[in-house]
Amino acid sequence: MKIRAAKKEDYKALMGLYNAFVEENRYSSPGNDSFFNILRSKSGYIYVLEEKRELVGFVSFSIRTIVRCPKPIVELDEIFVAEKARGKHYGKRLLEKAIREARKAGCCRMFIETAYKRKIAHKMYEKLGFKNNGYHFFRSL
Repeated sequence: MKIRAAKKEDYKALMGLYNAFVEENRYSSPGNDSFFNILRSKSGYIYVLEEKRELVGFVSFSIRTIVRCPKPIVELDEIFVAEKARGKHYGKRLLEKAIREARKAGCCRMFIETAYKRKIAHKMYEKLGFKNNGYHFFRSL
């Protein structure tokens, strides 16, 4: 098992994982994502988890400043482990990697958005010290 920064060569395999993550096939056609923009970004991060040279998980997060905090914050954008690789604490390892990177960047808080149905993930977040602090609303524009 190895966690490393995503590379442009990971695109196809990573988009396959994103299809599984969103439970539809919308990332099979190039251009329905921001992968290459994030790789060039100074505030966006993608780490992948390899098992036997195959991508089986990822975490992405962004670091930004907000008015109410004196230091940057980090928002976990996505975290996912392929079904065949679950039960090995890979999700925990990916989240711990994001936390370490956020601390290195001087962040003071991490926020996570999660779907109601991801009960197992919620338990992991709580075990790692996260608190359920309310609702997350969104609207398409």
